[in-house]
Amino acid sequence: MNAIPAPDAKTSERPSVLRILGYAVFFVVAFLFFSYKTFPYHKLRDYIVDRVQFDHVGGRARPTGKHLSIVQLEPSWFTGVVATGVQYRSEPRDPLDPPLELTIPEARARVSILNLLIGRASISFGAELPMGELEGRVVTSLLGTPKAFELELERVNLRALGGLRFLTQIPVKGILDGTIELDLSSGLEEARGQFTLELTGTEIGDGETKLRIPGLPGGVTVPPVDAGRVVLDLPIDGGVGTIRKLEGRGEHFLVDGGGSFRLKTPFDASLFDMLLKAQFTDAYKSSHPRAETLLDMLEKAPVASMARTTDGAYQIRVRGSVKTTLRATPAARDRIEDLKVPPAN
Repeated sequence: MNAIPAPDAKTSERPSVLRILGYAVFFVVAFLFFSYKTFPYHKLRDYIVDRVQFDHVGGRARPTGKHLSIVQLEPSWFTGVVATGVQYRSEPRDPLDPPLELTIPEARARVSILNLLIGRASISFGAELPMGELEGRVVTSLLGTPKAFELELERVNLRALGGLRFLTQIPVKGILDGTIELDLSSGLEEARGQFTLELTGTEIGDGETKLRIPGLPGGVTVPPVDAGRVVLDLPIDGGVGTIRKLEGRGEHFLVDGGGSFRLKTPFDASLFDMLLKAQFTDAYKSSHPRAETLLDMLEKAPVASMARTTDGAYQIRVRGSVKTTLRATPAARDRIEDLKVPPAN
Protein backbone atom coordinates (compact mmCIF):
# COMPACT_ATOMS: atom_id res chain seq x y z
CA MET A 1 0.00 0.00 0.00
CA ASN A 2 1.31 3.45 -0.99
CA ALA A 3 2.06 5.88 1.83
CA ILE A 4 -0.11 9.02 2.08
CA PRO A 5 2.11 12.11 1.56
CA ALA A 6 2.33 14.51 4.45
CA PRO A 7 0.46 17.82 3.83
CA ASP A 8 2.56 20.72 2.64
CA ALA A 9 2.98 23.39 5.34
CA LYS A 10 2.19 26.19 2.86
CA THR A 11 -1.00 24.37 1.78
CA SER A 12 -2.16 23.95 5.36
CA GLU A 13 -1.61 27.68 6.07
CA ARG A 14 -3.60 28.88 3.05
CA PRO A 15 -7.10 28.43 4.57
CA SER A 16 -5.99 30.38 7.64
CA VAL A 17 -4.72 33.29 5.52
CA LEU A 18 -7.91 33.34 3.45
CA ARG A 19 -9.98 33.22 6.62
CA ILE A 20 -8.11 36.21 8.07
CA LEU A 21 -8.52 38.16 4.83
CA GLY A 22 -12.21 37.31 4.80
CA TYR A 23 -12.64 38.60 8.35
CA ALA A 24 -10.80 41.80 7.45
CA VAL A 25 -12.94 42.43 4.38
CA PHE A 26 -16.10 41.66 6.34
CA PHE A 27 -15.06 44.10 9.07
CA VAL A 28 -14.36 46.92 6.59
CA VAL A 29 -17.64 46.35 4.73
CA ALA A 30 -19.63 46.13 7.94
CA PHE A 31 -17.96 49.24 9.35
CA LEU A 32 -18.68 51.27 6.22
CA PHE A 33 -22.25 49.99 5.99
CA PHE A 34 -23.19 50.76 9.58
CA SER A 35 -21.37 54.11 9.47
CA TYR A 36 -23.39 54.95 6.38
CA LYS A 37 -26.69 53.89 7.96
CA THR A 38 -26.09 55.53 11.35
CA PHE A 39 -24.46 58.78 10.15
CA PRO A 40 -26.18 61.79 11.81
CA TYR A 41 -27.51 63.43 8.64
CA HIS A 42 -29.73 65.73 10.68
CA LYS A 43 -26.60 67.24 12.25
CA LEU A 44 -25.01 67.62 8.82
CA ARG A 45 -28.17 69.41 7.69
CA ASP A 46 -27.99 71.80 10.65
CA TYR A 47 -24.28 72.41 9.97
CA ILE A 48 -24.94 73.31 6.32
CA VAL A 49 -27.76 75.68 7.28
CA ASP A 50 -25.59 77.33 9.94
CA ARG A 51 -22.67 77.87 7.52
CA VAL A 52 -24.96 79.48 4.95
CA GLN A 53 -26.69 81.80 7.41
CA PHE A 54 -23.71 82.85 9.53
CA ASP A 55 -20.06 83.80 9.15
CA HIS A 56 -18.05 82.55 12.10
CA VAL A 57 -15.22 85.00 12.81
CA GLY A 58 -13.31 85.19 16.08
CA GLY A 59 -15.78 82.95 17.86
CA ARG A 60 -18.72 85.14 16.88
CA ALA A 61 -21.53 84.33 14.46
CA ARG A 62 -22.37 87.17 12.07
CA PRO A 63 -25.53 86.94 9.89
CA THR A 64 -24.82 86.72 6.15
CA GLY A 65 -28.24 87.96 5.03
CA LYS A 66 -28.91 84.53 3.52
CA HIS A 67 -31.58 82.17 4.79
CA LEU A 68 -31.68 78.42 4.15
CA SER A 69 -34.03 75.73 5.35
CA ILE A 70 -33.96 72.00 4.57
CA VAL A 71 -36.84 69.78 5.68
CA GLN A 72 -34.87 66.53 5.45
CA LEU A 73 -31.38 65.33 4.52
CA GLU A 74 -30.93 61.59 4.02
CA PRO A 75 -28.51 59.17 2.33
CA SER A 76 -28.80 58.03 -1.28
CA TRP A 77 -27.07 54.76 -2.11
CA PHE A 78 -23.55 54.86 -0.70
CA THR A 79 -21.86 58.12 -1.68
CA GLY A 80 -24.83 60.41 -2.14
CA VAL A 81 -27.35 62.49 -0.22
CA VAL A 82 -30.84 63.77 -0.98
CA ALA A 83 -32.26 67.00 0.43
CA THR A 84 -36.00 67.65 0.34
CA GLY A 85 -37.94 70.84 0.98
CA VAL A 86 -35.09 73.26 0.29
CA GLN A 87 -35.86 76.98 0.56
CA TYR A 88 -33.27 79.71 0.03
CA ARG A 89 -33.56 83.46 0.39
CA SER A 90 -30.88 86.12 -0.06
CA GLU A 91 -31.51 89.67 1.06
CA PRO A 92 -30.67 92.41 -1.50
CA ARG A 93 -28.11 95.12 -0.89
CA ASP A 94 -30.71 97.78 -1.61
CA PRO A 95 -33.75 97.41 0.70
CA LEU A 96 -35.99 98.58 -2.14
CA ASP A 97 -34.90 95.71 -4.40
CA PRO A 98 -36.63 92.32 -4.20
CA PRO A 99 -34.74 89.37 -2.64
CA LEU A 100 -33.53 86.26 -4.43
CA GLU A 101 -35.87 83.42 -3.49
CA LEU A 102 -35.59 79.77 -4.54
CA THR A 103 -37.74 76.77 -3.66
CA ILE A 104 -36.45 73.31 -4.56
CA PRO A 105 -38.63 70.29 -3.70
CA GLU A 106 -35.72 67.85 -4.04
CA ALA A 107 -31.96 68.15 -4.59
CA ARG A 108 -29.33 65.42 -4.71
CA ALA A 109 -25.54 65.10 -4.82
CA ARG A 110 -23.11 62.19 -5.20
CA VAL A 111 -19.33 61.82 -4.89
CA SER A 112 -17.43 59.69 -7.40
CA ILE A 113 -15.22 57.09 -5.67
CA LEU A 114 -13.09 56.51 -8.77
CA ASN A 115 -12.14 60.18 -8.99
CA LEU A 116 -11.09 60.20 -5.35
CA LEU A 117 -8.63 57.38 -6.13
CA ILE A 118 -6.87 59.57 -8.71
CA GLY A 119 -6.61 62.59 -6.42
CA ARG A 120 -9.63 64.73 -7.23
CA ALA A 121 -13.23 65.14 -6.11
CA SER A 122 -16.05 64.89 -8.63
CA ILE A 123 -19.51 65.72 -7.34
CA SER A 124 -22.54 65.24 -9.55
CA PHE A 125 -25.72 67.02 -8.54
CA GLY A 126 -29.27 67.51 -9.68
CA ALA A 127 -32.57 68.98 -8.62
CA GLU A 128 -36.24 68.37 -9.28
CA LEU A 129 -37.77 71.81 -9.49
CA PRO A 130 -41.48 72.74 -9.34
CA MET A 131 -41.26 72.74 -13.14
CA GLY A 132 -38.11 71.51 -14.86
CA GLU A 133 -34.85 69.83 -13.95
CA LEU A 134 -31.20 70.66 -13.65
CA GLU A 135 -28.18 68.35 -13.70
CA GLY A 136 -24.55 69.21 -13.22
CA ARG A 137 -21.08 68.28 -12.07
CA VAL A 138 -18.33 69.99 -10.10
CA VAL A 139 -14.74 68.76 -10.18
CA THR A 140 -12.22 70.01 -7.60
CA SER A 141 -8.84 69.05 -6.22
CA LEU A 142 -8.79 67.29 -2.85
CA LEU A 143 -8.01 70.71 -1.35
CA GLY A 144 -11.21 72.15 -2.83
CA THR A 145 -9.75 74.11 -5.77
CA PRO A 146 -12.35 74.15 -8.61
CA LYS A 147 -11.26 72.39 -11.80
CA ALA A 148 -14.44 72.13 -13.84
CA PHE A 149 -18.13 73.02 -13.71
CA GLU A 150 -20.99 71.75 -15.85
CA LEU A 151 -24.70 72.56 -15.68
CA GLU A 152 -27.62 71.51 -17.86
CA LEU A 153 -31.05 73.13 -17.56
CA GLU A 154 -34.15 71.49 -18.97
CA ARG A 155 -37.56 73.17 -19.09
CA VAL A 156 -36.94 75.26 -15.96
CA ASN A 157 -39.91 77.51 -15.21
CA LEU A 158 -38.64 80.88 -13.99
CA ARG A 159 -42.02 81.68 -12.51
CA ALA A 160 -41.77 78.69 -10.19
CA LEU A 161 -38.30 79.80 -9.09
CA GLY A 162 -39.27 83.41 -8.54
CA GLY A 163 -37.97 84.30 -11.99
CA LEU A 164 -35.27 86.94 -12.33
CA ARG A 165 -36.96 89.45 -10.11
CA PHE A 166 -33.88 89.85 -7.92
CA LEU A 167 -32.14 91.23 -11.02
CA THR A 168 -34.95 92.95 -12.89
CA GLN A 169 -37.07 94.24 -9.93
CA ILE A 170 -40.21 93.00 -11.69
CA PRO A 171 -41.33 89.41 -12.38
CA VAL A 172 -39.96 87.60 -15.43
CA LYS A 173 -41.68 84.48 -16.75
CA GLY A 174 -40.40 81.96 -19.24
CA ILE A 175 -39.03 78.46 -19.78
CA LEU A 176 -35.24 78.20 -19.56
CA ASP A 177 -33.12 75.59 -21.36
CA GLY A 178 -29.40 75.47 -21.94
CA THR A 179 -25.95 74.43 -20.83
CA ILE A 180 -23.00 75.97 -19.00
CA GLU A 181 -19.53 74.45 -19.30
CA LEU A 182 -16.39 75.81 -17.62
CA ASP A 183 -12.82 74.48 -17.63
CA LEU A 184 -11.15 75.90 -14.51
CA SER A 185 -8.03 73.72 -14.53
CA SER A 186 -5.80 76.78 -15.09
CA GLY A 187 -7.67 78.91 -12.56
CA LEU A 188 -10.68 81.21 -12.68
CA GLU A 189 -8.78 84.02 -14.43
CA GLU A 190 -7.81 81.67 -17.30
CA ALA A 191 -11.16 79.87 -17.54
CA ARG A 192 -12.50 78.52 -20.82
CA GLY A 193 -16.03 77.48 -21.56
CA GLN A 194 -19.41 78.26 -23.03
CA PHE A 195 -22.80 79.61 -21.95
CA THR A 196 -25.66 78.57 -24.26
CA LEU A 197 -29.07 79.57 -22.91
CA GLU A 198 -32.55 79.95 -24.39
CA LEU A 199 -35.60 81.46 -22.74
CA THR A 200 -38.93 80.85 -24.48
CA GLY A 201 -42.34 82.30 -23.72
CA THR A 202 -40.66 85.25 -22.05
CA GLU A 203 -42.96 87.70 -20.30
CA ILE A 204 -41.79 90.73 -18.31
CA GLY A 205 -43.99 92.35 -15.67
CA ASP A 206 -47.30 91.29 -14.18
CA GLY A 207 -49.34 94.51 -14.32
CA GLU A 208 -49.02 94.97 -10.55
CA THR A 209 -45.36 95.25 -9.54
CA LYS A 210 -43.80 98.69 -9.93
CA LEU A 211 -40.50 99.30 -11.68
CA ARG A 212 -38.29 101.97 -10.14
CA ILE A 213 -36.95 104.41 -12.74
CA PRO A 214 -34.64 107.31 -11.86
CA GLY A 215 -36.54 110.57 -12.16
CA LEU A 216 -39.94 108.90 -11.70
CA PRO A 217 -40.80 108.91 -7.97
CA GLY A 218 -42.73 105.86 -6.86
CA GLY A 219 -41.94 103.91 -10.02
CA VAL A 220 -44.34 102.72 -12.70
CA THR A 221 -46.52 99.67 -13.08
CA VAL A 222 -45.49 97.60 -16.10
CA PRO A 223 -48.28 95.84 -18.01
CA PRO A 224 -47.13 92.35 -19.18
CA VAL A 225 -44.60 92.53 -22.01
CA ASP A 226 -44.32 89.64 -24.48
CA ALA A 227 -40.57 89.31 -25.17
CA GLY A 228 -40.86 86.00 -27.01
CA ARG A 229 -37.68 83.95 -27.40
CA VAL A 230 -34.42 85.22 -25.90
CA VAL A 231 -31.11 83.50 -26.71
CA LEU A 232 -27.63 83.93 -25.26
CA ASP A 233 -24.43 82.62 -26.84
CA LEU A 234 -21.42 83.52 -24.70
CA PRO A 235 -18.02 81.82 -25.13
CA ILE A 236 -15.28 82.25 -22.51
CA ASP A 237 -11.59 82.17 -23.42
CA GLY A 238 -8.67 83.04 -21.17
CA GLY A 239 -10.98 84.25 -18.42
CA VAL A 240 -12.81 86.66 -20.73
CA GLY A 241 -16.43 86.12 -21.69
CA THR A 242 -17.65 87.94 -24.79
CA ILE A 243 -21.30 87.96 -25.82
CA ARG A 244 -21.49 86.51 -29.31
CA LYS A 245 -25.26 86.76 -29.40
CA LEU A 246 -27.90 88.21 -27.09
CA GLU A 247 -31.17 88.59 -28.89
CA GLY A 248 -34.86 88.57 -28.09
CA ARG A 249 -37.77 88.85 -30.48
CA GLY A 250 -41.31 89.08 -29.13
CA GLU A 251 -44.64 90.61 -30.05
CA HIS A 252 -44.11 93.55 -27.67
CA PHE A 253 -40.38 93.75 -27.10
CA LEU A 254 -37.10 93.52 -29.04
CA VAL A 255 -33.81 93.00 -27.23
CA ASP A 256 -30.19 93.07 -28.38
CA GLY A 257 -27.01 93.07 -26.36
CA GLY A 258 -23.25 92.93 -26.42
CA GLY A 259 -20.33 93.23 -24.09
CA SER A 260 -17.92 91.20 -22.05
CA PHE A 261 -16.72 90.36 -18.57
CA ARG A 262 -13.30 89.53 -17.18
CA LEU A 263 -13.18 86.89 -14.45
CA LYS A 264 -11.23 87.75 -11.32
CA THR A 265 -10.41 86.01 -8.06
CA PRO A 266 -12.57 86.16 -6.01
CA PHE A 267 -15.48 85.98 -8.44
CA ASP A 268 -17.28 89.05 -7.08
CA ALA A 269 -14.28 91.14 -8.15
CA SER A 270 -14.90 90.23 -11.81
CA LEU A 271 -15.34 93.21 -14.15
CA PHE A 272 -18.43 93.63 -16.35
CA ASP A 273 -19.08 95.91 -19.32
CA MET A 274 -22.32 95.21 -21.18
CA LEU A 275 -24.69 97.17 -23.39
CA LEU A 276 -28.40 96.33 -23.60
CA LYS A 277 -30.73 97.69 -26.25
CA ALA A 278 -34.50 97.36 -25.85
CA GLN A 279 -37.36 98.57 -28.00
CA PHE A 280 -41.13 98.42 -27.51
CA THR A 281 -43.21 97.61 -30.58
CA ASP A 282 -46.40 99.37 -31.67
CA ALA A 283 -48.32 96.24 -30.68
CA TYR A 284 -47.39 96.80 -27.04
CA LYS A 285 -48.75 100.34 -27.01
CA SER A 286 -52.18 99.04 -27.97
CA SER A 287 -52.04 95.90 -25.79
CA HIS A 288 -53.12 97.55 -22.54
CA PRO A 289 -54.58 100.94 -21.51
CA ARG A 290 -51.62 101.58 -19.19
CA ALA A 291 -49.01 100.58 -21.78
CA GLU A 292 -49.35 103.83 -23.73
CA THR A 293 -49.18 105.80 -20.48
CA LEU A 294 -46.01 103.95 -19.51
CA LEU A 295 -44.33 104.72 -22.81
CA ASP A 296 -45.32 108.38 -22.58
CA MET A 297 -43.82 108.59 -19.09
CA LEU A 298 -40.59 107.00 -20.35
CA GLU A 299 -40.30 109.54 -23.15
CA LYS A 300 -40.69 112.42 -20.71
CA ALA A 301 -38.20 111.10 -18.14
CA PRO A 302 -34.80 112.89 -18.38
CA VAL A 303 -32.83 109.67 -17.97
CA ALA A 304 -34.83 108.03 -20.76
CA SER A 305 -34.02 110.81 -23.19
CA MET A 306 -30.31 110.12 -22.66
CA ALA A 307 -30.89 106.44 -23.40
CA ARG A 308 -33.13 106.84 -26.47
CA THR A 309 -31.49 106.02 -29.80
CA THR A 310 -32.40 107.48 -33.20
CA ASP A 311 -34.55 104.44 -34.04
CA GLY A 312 -36.66 104.79 -30.86
CA ALA A 313 -34.95 102.11 -28.77
CA TYR A 314 -33.41 102.53 -25.32
CA GLN A 315 -29.82 101.61 -24.50
CA ILE A 316 -28.35 101.00 -21.04
CA ARG A 317 -24.70 100.24 -20.32
CA VAL A 318 -23.85 98.18 -17.23
CA ARG A 319 -20.31 98.46 -15.85
CA GLY A 320 -18.44 97.59 -12.69
CA SER A 321 -18.07 94.60 -10.42
CA VAL A 322 -20.36 92.77 -8.04
CA LYS A 323 -17.94 93.44 -5.18
CA THR A 324 -18.16 97.20 -5.57
CA THR A 325 -21.17 98.36 -7.59
CA LEU A 326 -22.66 97.52 -10.95
CA ARG A 327 -23.73 100.86 -12.44
CA ALA A 328 -26.32 101.20 -15.18
CA THR A 329 -26.11 104.41 -17.19
CA PRO A 330 -27.90 105.70 -20.33
CA ALA A 331 -25.86 105.03 -23.46
CA ALA A 332 -27.78 106.19 -26.52
CA ARG A 333 -24.65 106.76 -28.62
CA ASP A 334 -22.82 103.49 -27.87
CA ARG A 335 -22.81 100.67 -30.42
CA ILE A 336 -23.26 96.98 -29.66
CA GLU A 337 -20.93 96.05 -32.53
CA ASP A 338 -18.04 97.81 -30.79
CA LEU A 339 -18.42 95.55 -27.75
CA LYS A 340 -18.35 92.24 -29.61
CA VAL A 341 -14.55 92.33 -29.72
CA PRO A 342 -12.86 90.78 -26.62
CA PRO A 343 -11.18 93.47 -24.51
CA ALA A 344 -7.39 93.69 -24.47
CA ASN A 345 -5.54 92.43 -21.42
